Amino acid sequence: MRFHFEQGPIRPPSESRSLLLRFTRNCPWNRCAFCPVYKGRSFSRRTLAEIKADIDTVRSIIDDIKALSWSMGEAGEVSGQVINRILTDPAKTGCYRHVAVWLYYGEGTVFLQDANSPILRTADLVEALRYLKEKVPGITRITSYGRSATLARKSMEELREIRDSGLDRIHIGLESGSDTVLKFMDKGVSAAQHIEAGVKVKEAGMTLSEYIMPGLGGVQWSREHALETARVLKAIDPHFIRLRTLRVPPHTPLWDHLQSGTFQTLSDDDTVREIRLLIENLENIHSRLTSDHMRNLLENLEGTFPDDKPKMLGIIDQYLALSDDDRILYRLGRYGGGAAVRRRSSGLSTPLGKSPQGVATGDRKRHRHPHRRAGRTILVRKFGAFDLGQGFGGLMALWCASRMRESGSGEPHEARSHRDKGGTHVLLSMRTNGQERGVHQAGRVRQAARRGGASGSFDRRT
Repeated sequence: MRFHFEQGPIRPPSESRSLLLRFTRNCPWNRCAFCPVYKGRSFSRRTLAEIKADIDTVRSIIDDIKALSWSMGEAGEVSGQVINRILTDPAKTGCYRHVAVWLYYGEGTVFLQDANSPILRTADLVEALRYLKEKVPGITRITSYGRSATLARKSMEELREIRDSGLDRIHIGLESGSDTVLKFMDKGVSAAQHIEAGVKVKEAGMTLSEYIMPGLGGVQWSREHALETARVLKAIDPHFIRLRTLRVPPHTPLWDHLQSGTFQTLSDDDTVREIRLLIENLENIHSRLTSDHMRNLLENLEGTFPDDKPKMLGIIDQYLALSDDDRILYRLGRYGGGAAVRRRSSGLSTPLGKSPQGVATGDRKRHRHPHRRAGRTILVRKFGAFDLGQGFGGLMALWCASRMRESGSGEPHEARSHRDKGGTHVLLSMRTNGQERGVHQAGRVRQAARRGGASGSFDRRT
């Protein structure tokens, strides 16, 4: 028997140990300017028969694993010996291994893929949820992404029926509470719809996570983005507020806006200041704020309102109080994946400097490569403001640029990075008195940097 069932491309970091089952394919909207995930793919609702067949396959895999466990003398438990046997057996499919790992962790959570499962006809979704809980033992929570526009159209009776059938948690991509930003990003939803959907989900008894995207307003609408997002969040008071810092990948409409100059990204530091403004204006709520994504600079920025609000503001202020060089080095360590950045200063020996953990290995591999592609041009803005989206090589270029500026070599004009077996090499084009002097071998990040630190050098040769 071939143990295979359909799965989608993504899941939230918080669902890293969940069983992944695909109820819909891709995104029914698929126009958001910042999102690359489903571009070029058509949306479809999977039929109830298809969903049930996949659930049956999961149950068959579970039964097969239990039988293997009994044959190994493990009394049906998915022990270390059992999981090791499965993961080292080349005949086992990826889906089989996925279910085995889910059983091994034993948390019982399930995540429904793809972008908007509630768009299914309510009767079909309810039947699929009931069938899932009937066939798969040990489920403790079922979670799904959902669009505000879809959820706002559901009646309270429908949402309560969906909740009673087993859907416990909804993740909504709020992104911004500013209608100006939502319209520019072609989000297909208004701030009022965000509020309506969030309130209805909570009233139906589901746990609600709202994703917000620091930096989405760019330079032009940063303040409006922060204040209006705070206003909408206060009206909803979700259980979780999850930070997802903006990145602008190629092949998205927002990338085209960036290239044409109609959108300007914030620097890392201005993004942190925007987050501070948001948190400062979140009053009379009881949400849990989490920074649970590898794109976020301040990974330990988390807490529950209102009690932890002073602590969260303190974390931000601690970062902003660092010197320019120390903030560059902090970013270098955070995005480079190292446990620490070797330097003379000890100003990051506080909790801010803890080793970044990121998310599951699969997510790191999926998300990191677009930012570290060979030959990527990195614009190093005057005085060191750096576009978050350019990755580890860019941060190293910025660090080298600051040293070269201090040494009198000139003003950095452009940086390029490339990778080889020796590490990440950074080339800087310098300007002195407005004239380009040529390309400098600005620095190299050695492979050792990935194991706990960064070492770099620069020279002044053209």
